[in-house]
Amino acid sequence: MDESAPDYVESVTNVFEKLAVILKTSSEQLLASAAVAKEDVLRFRISSARADFQLPLSFAKTLISATEKLLKTAATPNCIILVCHSKRLSI
Repeated sequence: MDESAPDYVESVTNVFEKLAVILKTSSEQLLASAAVAKEDVLRFRISSARADFQLPLSFAKTLISATEKLLKTAATPNCIILVCHSKRLSI
């Protein structure tokens, strides 16, 4: 990770803001928790009401891929693709 990148602070802030929305908490609380973390690890827990819950490998693969895309997208705010559906508007 290049902490000297000009948009590093903005990118990290975007990641924490998106995670805060997902986790229904404040980004400040997440930043405070991250500041005291001893490891550079992101953990996810999937739970189910079923007692015999088993995670299909294809689901796990999709989950990991989607999480990677989420983090990369949050870290690169300049990579937004605008789609225009109106003929009167041009972007």
